[in-house]
Amino acid sequence: MLDDKYVVFKSEDFLDETVLPTDVEPITDAVVIRRQDMFAPPALHVYANSIAMAVKMIDINAAERKPLQAIADYFHEQAVLAEAEAWKWPD
Repeated sequence: MLDDKYVVFKSEDFLDETVLPTDVEPITDAVVIRRQDMFAPPALHVYANSIAMAVKMIDINAAERKPLQAIADYFHEQAVLAEAEAWKWPD
């Protein structure tokens, strides 16, 4: 499955052989949780549920709520996928 927002490469496989194009800025505050990580399902569920709970608790209009709910749904879907894919210790 390809995500339409970000592409992630393992730096040791990518940066040793390739120079980033000058118009590409690395994102330095990103954290990657691989779905095959055995701790991924609960971590992703907590993240999704935290966003969903905030959407219900904070006073925002429907236009603001919709994208936040979509993010919660996305991470819930990732948690469900991780439940089926998780098999290894984090590396």
